[in-house]
Amino acid sequence: MAAAAMVVDPTCVADINALLEPKKPVNQIVDQLLAVLQKHGLVHYQTGVTPSQVLCHPHNRAKQMISWLNMWAKG
Repeated sequence: MAAAAMVVDPTCVADINALLEPKKPVNQIVDQLLAVLQKHGLVHYQTGVTPSQVLCHPHNRAKQMISWLNMWAKG
């Protein structure tokens, strides 16, 4: 976390550390973390992405891993 503190705004680091302290459900923590990161300009949401624009390994059951071959082929 020391390296992040040198690059990221100290108030953002403090906000994130405060969110990680209490024992909350994971989904609540993730939602709050994303809100803090978005407030500090560190998150970007994109809409209108088609399935052909997403790089997924075809043999991955969850369809969420990136294949280096697909990545190279799609540029």
